[in-house]
Amino acid sequence: MDSLDERLFHATARYLHTLTRGGAWPQGQIHALVYLDRHREQPVTPTQLSQILRVRPSTITPMLQRLEDQGLLCRIHSREDRRQVFLTITPEGRDFLEENRRRLLTFYRSLLARLGPEEAALFLDLLEKISDPLPPISLGPVPKKGCEPPC
Repeated sequence: MDSLDERLFHATARYLHTLTRGGAWPQGQIHALVYLDRHREQPVTPTQLSQILRVRPSTITPMLQRLEDQGLLCRIHSREDRRQVFLTITPEGRDFLEENRRRLLTFYRSLLARLGPEEAALFLDLLEKISDPLPPISLGPVPKKGCEPPC
C-alpha cells in the first residue's frame, strides 16, 4: 500500500492535471483580475497587488503587461503624481472573469457528478477548509494570527 505522502503527491498531480485540462487559466492572472474586480472603488497600485498576490514586483510587471495587452486591465496615471499608477479592470476583463467562472463551474460540476451527494458535499467542505489561507511555513515559532484572505 502506498504511503500517505505518495498518495497525496499522486492525487495532487492528477488533480492539477485534471484542472489544467478543464481550461484553467494561470491562477496569478485570474487572482489579479478577481482582486481588481472586487476592489473597483479603491485605487490599487502594482506594488500593492504584488504584495496581495505574494509575488515579487519583477513577477507582477510582465503579468500586468500581458493582461493589459489583452485588454483585460488598464493602468491609470495619477493626476497629482504622474509617476503613480493605478490598476483597474476593464469591462472586457469582467466579461473574461465571468466566462472563466462559467467554464470552471461546468468543469467542477462534471467532477462532482462522479460523486454521490454526500461525497460532493464533503468534497466542497474540505475544499473550502483547505483553501483558507495559511500562515507561511517557517522554522521559527508558530505565528499567533493567520494571514487574511487576499480577496
